[in-house]
Amino acid sequence: MEMAKNLGVTTRQYNRLEAGTSDGSIKVWQRLKDLLKAKSIDFLLEQDE
Repeated sequence: MEMAKNLGVTTRQYNRLEAGTSDGSIKVWQRLKDLLKAKSIDFLLEQDE
């Protein structure tokens, strides 16, 4: 709930992002990158195979 609040989205919307069933907006991904201090949005989207 806290991450969703920090991103400015609903908990349901955040759960969808986390599950990969929603793409989300660039704005949300930018906020997430900043919150997690990630190198890039691409880094966040990488998936381990």
